Amino acid sequence: ETIQSSPLTPRELEIVAQMAKGKRNKEIASALKISESTVKNHISNIFEKLDIYDRIPVVLLAIHSGWIKYDGLKESKP
Repeated sequence: ETIQSSPLTPRELEIVAQMAKGKRNKEIASALKISESTVKNHISNIFEKLDIYDRIPVVLLAIHSGWIKYDGLKESKP
């Protein structure tokens, strides 16, 4: 399996990795300690660069291309 070069910046890949965890913009902002509007700007840039305008296909492309790691769903433990 070949890892394709990503057109996304490291920060944009962090955003995609957070999206893969099902996080909303507000949660991504909190996790990365940035504003929600900055998250929205990053997501807009990601959509434009990839010419994909929906989170799910972006996440699937990133996983399939090896740009982000995804361990699947894990049960949260109390």
